[in-house]
Amino acid sequence: AWPNPLADGAHVMTMSTYKSLGGPTAGLLVTNDAAIAERVDAIAYPGLTANFDAGNTAALAHTLNDWLAYGSDYANTMTACATQLATCLQGRGVPIHQAGGQATLSHAFALDARQTGGGHNTAFHLRQANLLASAIGLPSGLDDGLRIGTNELVRWGATVEDMDPLAGLIARALQSDKPHDVAADVSAYRIQFTSVHYTR
Repeated sequence: AWPNPLADGAHVMTMSTYKSLGGPTAGLLVTNDAAIAERVDAIAYPGLTANFDAGNTAALAHTLNDWLAYGSDYANTMTACATQLATCLQGRGVPIHQAGGQATLSHAFALDARQTGGGHNTAFHLRQANLLASAIGLPSGLDDGLRIGTNELVRWGATVEDMDPLAGLIARALQSDKPHDVAADVSAYRIQFTSVHYTR
């Protein structure tokens, strides 16, 4: 959903191949410059990389092929869902970290978790309600935030219209002394998404 750094003059771009890309766990170094690519290859193998995992390579090829066909739609849906989820949470009194007046420009955003015991405690609290999130540092402190991403849910077919009910579940779990009481409702919400989208 963002401009391509290589098209804007970057010589090398790095990225993970999982998370929002949706592929196997690994990383990529990407360049449009053949000379730089040769230098990276000379360092990477043999050297930094001992071997190639054929299964990982095949999975990555499949993922990149999916992105050629559906990447733009997938990225835009993730971003729209993250923005909507943050807005719906904020409307329910959940503090959302903002930078420049915006909660996010990507598939993820951060809650300000200082009032709920910090990022790690808040993640554990939500886990008891069947909601997965991870602690993240904010400018105010290393354990002040909780990162929530929409990539996996969108991959399973969620849309912007599905974000308000999800915000309600997250807010209920955050505001409850017994978050496990929300777990069954979270599972019932999740079960409606039964097939993988944005793939060939």
